[in-house]
Amino acid sequence: MDYLILGLPAEFIFELGEVETEKLTGYDKPHMAIFPSYLSSKRNYNNFHLKPVILERPDDKHNGVSVCCIGKSKNAPSLNVIGLSYTNSRYMLTTKTGAFNRFSIIDSLNATMAIILGVTDSGNINIVDITKTSVTEGRFLPSIDLRKCVAKQAGLPANAYIDESTWNYQSFGLEYNLKVFEVADLIIGDTKLLYASIFYREAALCINEEIGSPDDYMNSENEKPLTISEAVKLEGALHGFYKVLEAIYGGVLATKEDKIRRTFKSNNVDLNQIAQNFFAEHEEKAIDKVIRLRTLRNERAAHGGHFENRASTYAELYDNQQLALSILRWTIKGRYGVDIYEQFNAYLLIDKQ
Repeated sequence: MDYLILGLPAEFIFELGEVETEKLTGYDKPHMAIFPSYLSSKRNYNNFHLKPVILERPDDKHNGVSVCCIGKSKNAPSLNVIGLSYTNSRYMLTTKTGAFNRFSIIDSLNATMAIILGVTDSGNINIVDITKTSVTEGRFLPSIDLRKCVAKQAGLPANAYIDESTWNYQSFGLEYNLKVFEVADLIIGDTKLLYASIFYREAALCINEEIGSPDDYMNSENEKPLTISEAVKLEGALHGFYKVLEAIYGGVLATKEDKIRRTFKSNNVDLNQIAQNFFAEHEEKAIDKVIRLRTLRNERAAHGGHFENRASTYAELYDNQQLALSILRWTIKGRYGVDIYEQFNAYLLIDKQ
């Protein structure tokens, strides 16, 4: 099945010759030097292909093609980041098997953006089922055909009005787009990791939309919410970060520390690694923070009647957000050899279709 990714502009990495690079430095339609090659490209991942497409906008105001090029210097490597204008370039994603639908794709992309970029706005990405016949041979998708695809997906008549916000999903920076797809490709094929990542995203969403950034609570490590509603939100986010650990662990954490350590080790995660606290200067082993979070979660889980001194501190919340993110990072690195914070691997295979 083919899907159109709305919200992430299409950017690829090409190895350009010196003549093409020189052409890109001018202002007289520099995109013409690489445009045909760009549109014939295809980036291969384990679970899907990515292809750039040009999306016609209904107002005809933003359909001009522009290209950006990074690292054009003669002394720089020949690998260059090439991208169409963010207003009209998008990705067409084709799954290699029938195991994934648009819901699992958007879950993996949303989870990955939360992990890598800290972005949790569900309005940033949309995915539309499209057919190969909707996209022309030159990788151009007319707005009338996109309208039909959006209407069909929504169960509406083909001539139904489609709000123009469909064309205006938020876009992100260059290199990070490809990094998002590199990691999403790993997560989408790993149910345990996808669950853990979604738990992280939902807990981070609560912080971003309901609680606020740690900059608001830098005065004291012991600061707690002033209201019960805020305390409940904080506790819910803390439980979400604990669920990240449970999902990777594979169930309820054992009572014995050695068993917890061994089980995470079987997932190539060494809990003897140092995990920096958000507020405090001192460092701790990850296993110590895991045990403390388990105790905190058990003591304050909402199945008892003891509510005195129940509220957790903001320091506990942000410390355990970092812990959950670190363990997610270590798990992805241990299983697949990919560090979510390293620069995107520009040498992933690109084919010409």
